[in-house]
Amino acid sequence: MEYYARTGNSQKGIPSQTYRKHVTDVMTFSSKNVEGMLRFCSWSEDDRNGFRQSVCSGAEYHDLGKLDRKNQVVLSKEPCRVPLPIQHDDAGAAYLLRKNSKRTLPMVLAYSHHVGLTNFAEEEVAGEYAFRIHRRKDEEKKSHVDKHLDKYIAIHRKILGETSSDVPEKMCHGLPLRLALSCLVDGDYHSAALHSREETEIPTVEPRWEERLAALDRYVESLKEDSENSRLRTEVYETCRNACFPNERMLTCTSPVGTGKTTAVMARLLQVAIRYHLRRLFVVLPYTSIIQQSVDVYRRTLVLPGENPESVVAEHHHLADFAQLESRQLAVLWNTPIIVTTAVQFFETLTSNRPAVLRKLHEVPGSAIFVDEAHAAMPLHLWPQEFAWMNRLSKDWGCHFVLGSGSLAKIWEQEEMFGKKVVCLPELLPEVLIKKLEDREKRRVRFQYIKMAMDLKGIVRQIAEGKGSRLVVVNTVSSAAAIARKLRKMGIVVRHLSTALSPTDRAKILKEVREMLNPESPQFTKDWVLVATSCVEAGVDFSFDMGYRECCSITSLIQLSGRVNRNCGMFTAAEVFTFRLLEGEGIVLHPAFKHSAEIVSQLFEEGLFDKMTERELVQEAMRREIARIKDDSSAILKAEKAKNYPEVAEKCSVINSDTQLVVVNPGILEKLEAGERVSSRELQRNSVQMWTSKIEKSGFPQVRGHEEIYKLREGCVYDPDFLGYMTEETIRVLQNPNIF
Repeated sequence: MEYYARTGNSQKGIPSQTYRKHVTDVMTFSSKNVEGMLRFCSWSEDDRNGFRQSVCSGAEYHDLGKLDRKNQVVLSKEPCRVPLPIQHDDAGAAYLLRKNSKRTLPMVLAYSHHVGLTNFAEEEVAGEYAFRIHRRKDEEKKSHVDKHLDKYIAIHRKILGETSSDVPEKMCHGLPLRLALSCLVDGDYHSAALHSREETEIPTVEPRWEERLAALDRYVESLKEDSENSRLRTEVYETCRNACFPNERMLTCTSPVGTGKTTAVMARLLQVAIRYHLRRLFVVLPYTSIIQQSVDVYRRTLVLPGENPESVVAEHHHLADFAQLESRQLAVLWNTPIIVTTAVQFFETLTSNRPAVLRKLHEVPGSAIFVDEAHAAMPLHLWPQEFAWMNRLSKDWGCHFVLGSGSLAKIWEQEEMFGKKVVCLPELLPEVLIKKLEDREKRRVRFQYIKMAMDLKGIVRQIAEGKGSRLVVVNTVSSAAAIARKLRKMGIVVRHLSTALSPTDRAKILKEVREMLNPESPQFTKDWVLVATSCVEAGVDFSFDMGYRECCSITSLIQLSGRVNRNCGMFTAAEVFTFRLLEGEGIVLHPAFKHSAEIVSQLFEEGLFDKMTERELVQEAMRREIARIKDDSSAILKAEKAKNYPEVAEKCSVINSDTQLVVVNPGILEKLEAGERVSSRELQRNSVQMWTSKIEKSGFPQVRGHEEIYKLREGCVYDPDFLGYMTEETIRVLQNPNIF
């Protein structure tokens, strides 16, 4: 008799997948993932062997329950969408627990490969893991599994033979547990998706780090000019490239805007990759809007002749981690030499308890990682736990970090947050060079504060009275759309950029904005306005004449100033205004910025902007903010220590939002619903993220064949050239303009 692990689809020419094939594949793929990580692991040989054997055992028994006769009746039919009558992950966990009643990693992996990492503290019973609580929800099915467990094992061994090992299994928690589950889940997903032809084997791209560094050197050399700015950028690049920190795996880089940090730190990463034979480089950015700009630079400078740029430098925009089999090929996996992703993606993956999200985590060990604009990577209260994971990745898993920013808040040096565990990270740039860069900043911009809060009419009037090119950044998508719409109705030349637009459409507008700012372009415009959200305040290579920033945080204000008079081309310092808004007429205040905005107002009112350097202002603002968020940080650390993984994942949300992917490009939507292959890159670049509550309340339909992806409902209008989904027609459908 043949036993099956997955149903087939004869209409597509896909046979049922046998139990033997699936389990063998999962063991092979999981082991390959483990070996890729263990090359960089600092554990003892015994611990590495225990970890290796634990993942292999979890992989072997993860689908044991599918051998139940009732489950085989379902699995032998094709195609079949009926859920399995017996919880199939219970059997493997039950057997592994019986095999070793102590805390065994294989049992936890088998139990968690679908349900995710649970609250172990709550579910722990008599020193054993709580999958017992999960099984207790249905005593009849639990009894059924326990009664037939010996039969499952007999069938399993008849199919696969004896696979026992004398190697002691290893138990672990926290980051190693997440890494172990990542190895198994990726093996499971990949086996299923290969069989159903939803994924294909991807050829390995060789790192070729030495050649890429040489190519980067040539590119930077070609940019040299006879100017102060060019000389400073060259000095920053050469310092980062040639820095020698043989015993340090975590460094900072305090380098203001316009100093070539993007290429300089990449040179550092490449040097480290060469020295330690690393397998990947990560560039972690705060906003999706600046990914394309960085990706363009890296593909132009690091891709070698004959290579496919997308296979060398991957871009990862949205959270696109799908559990549904039909959508798994749309997930983004971190398996290229260079990955450019968002802070949301990177740090929420480290803290997740969900299998679909954790799937790509095992690719991180053995990487050099640049957290660019680190001040904006995450809220302050997340730093102690996330920093602990970064520290563990560097010490145990061969990772190297550079935390960079022109306004870096060194929270890891604050005793109020880190207690006795404070650390002082070495700085890539010498203090004399940093001071030289700070002197340049003082000549570049001058900060102004508007004391009176303004409504929509007031802020529009203030902007209209400005001269030259003006950049306006506000805290919510709704406010940006309202201001842009009002300015256009007044006859002012205006462009709009926010996450209401898909990455593809933002890229088109970004290109237009650059042309409008370029004096040598036919599209150059002297008097106009760009209204945007924070997606443009960091890392985007703009240089406006004036800046306006809704009160948010000190680091956001300093970063916004980096888009004004960027290259010190004006004879006098450019003005950057800070203002507060009043709700109404589409203006929506973001509750998350209430306290940080109050601190910025205090710093202005106390006259500290005239007395302190930007570094001092950032540290002072952080000191005031810590007093408010200390308890939130402690709660995360306690939850992780207690092994309450769902709570950690919830509390460590970098952006506190429950959003879903909404496809806005008609062509991509048509392909998806026709069952045609769409790459993860195409999906991400032609979609937006919208609040789940809005999607459900407004009745947005799911994309046919993809339960985790949505499309706009009838009556909604998406404007790819100006407002994205924030059109008046869509707002009326949503019946509420308060979309952040």
